[in-house]
Amino acid sequence: MRGRKWIAFIDLLGTKESSKISDAKFFSSLGNFHDTLGSYASILDNDDRVYLFSDSAVIEIEDTNKFILYYSLVRRSLFALSLYFKCAVSRGSLQAEKWDAAKVFKKNSAKSSDLSKIVNGFTFGKDLVHIYLNHEKFKGIGSFVEDIPENKAFEDKFVSSAFLSKSQNYRYELFYDIPFNFSSSLQSLDPENPAADIFSDSDKEDGLLNIYLHNMVKAKSISIQYGAYYVPSLITMLKSSDFRSIHIDNNGKFAGYPGIFYYIYLNSKMSQHVLEIPGGELIYFCFLEKIFTESSILSKSDKSGFIGKLEKNRRILSKIHQVPTKIMSASVRESVINYIADHATKWPKSPSLAD
Repeated sequence: MRGRKWIAFIDLLGTKESSKISDAKFFSSLGNFHDTLGSYASILDNDDRVYLFSDSAVIEIEDTNKFILYYSLVRRSLFALSLYFKCAVSRGSLQAEKWDAAKVFKKNSAKSSDLSKIVNGFTFGKDLVHIYLNHEKFKGIGSFVEDIPENKAFEDKFVSSAFLSKSQNYRYELFYDIPFNFSSSLQSLDPENPAADIFSDSDKEDGLLNIYLHNMVKAKSISIQYGAYYVPSLITMLKSSDFRSIHIDNNGKFAGYPGIFYYIYLNSKMSQHVLEIPGGELIYFCFLEKIFTESSILSKSDKSGFIGKLEKNRRILSKIHQVPTKIMSASVRESVINYIADHATKWPKSPSLAD
């Protein structure tokens, strides 16, 4: 399914639930969804297309940079409104054709004219069927991107992520997502007032983390499976964060860390919520990957200290060999396993005879 354009099927989540709450909430969600997709279409070219269908949309954009920008703007705006979606993306062509009554009733122009006022719609080619099936199997919030050109120019435009697939006997399924634009890190954070930092500002894309985690805990309280939908985009957020400046200051406290490190890793309550969700262990494996591969300031012993939480959680540890290498590399996995093995076989000092 090769083509010059990016095509996507995007589906707004939670509309069934919102319709049960109230008609006003349901139509408000749909209105915000349509308005967001429509307003940002102003950045697209004349040959690009966005087709709206109730709580879903089909998109076709030729230029890669414009597609990523359009998607990122739509995601930021919808996430700020606590509106989440799942989206399947690939290269291809929609081959969209408007339904034409005249083709059906060639000899009866009057009838075709009447029907053209009543019936309105489009037909699409087989490429849309493929991405719709990807959308169906994707169990998460975010974008399931496939068919990425094997070109170094695309390396920074996508990040690898994963979700726990029921259809694959609860194995991790790897896919690509579009990264967030996280440009800032926290030099310090007041534990008494964590909302005072930039991550409390919902107008900034990296400020969406607070809203996202809040909604994840609410969803988890309804159903563990609802909570699991939040994991893939959390991985994408983590992959989009900069861990190069993280270090331990003179007071023995972490500094220079990205916000996601504070809100999930250092916040024990949120960490517990994440680890209780199916697939949530991927977040922790991803943390280890970022710490071991990006941070050149932390010492080897400091990095090893991060393994302690893994060592105490046998459920997480039992899954370490199942994690895709694009989430945790073979070298980091070996370092983790060696540390745990060394730590388990390290005998305490023998007491002296004098004792």
